Amino acid sequence: SEFVPRVHDEYPHLLAEMYAYCIAAAHLQMPHQLVLSLMVSNVPPGFRSGGEGWDLVDKIEDSQLCAPASSQSSILPSVLHYCQTYMLGEWHFYKKRIQHDIFSCEAPLLKEPPHDIAKLYNYSLTYSGNKVMMTNQKAVTRTAFMLCTLTHAVNEAALFYQEHHCEAPKPQTL
Repeated sequence: SEFVPRVHDEYPHLLAEMYAYCIAAAHLQMPHQLVLSLMVSNVPPGFRSGGEGWDLVDKIEDSQLCAPASSQSSILPSVLHYCQTYMLGEWHFYKKRIQHDIFSCEAPLLKEPPHDIAKLYNYSLTYSGNKVMMTNQKAVTRTAFMLCTLTHAVNEAALFYQEHHCEAPKPQTL
């Protein structure tokens, strides 16, 4: 805790606490274990795994991308990092575009992508309406996985909130 205020004084920006942790860990000579399959976040440029768990996602059958937990053969990354924009066809997921009252009794659930989204689209539509072709199938399947999994996770959390805090949950979708 002694490093965080000092780092923040020098670098009062996003990730300051992460830098402070690194400095403290180095100062204390804390051993670490690198786990390359723990998380997925950015569909990597060049379509390499880039230190993320994409190799686990790549093993999921196309028919199971939107329901990987139902496949008994799937070992999944433990963490989905909600920090990127994911776009495939007309489907988008970007955390800053989720309605701010998603955890309320009145908010509808997010509409979930079709289970065969990876087969339906090989392009994305930008927010300005430009069509961007996706020529690498790995990028398509990874994006489909993130769109489906993140949307489902947000809906599960919203349903949990409604079931525990609302008189009559409203599971309709946008």
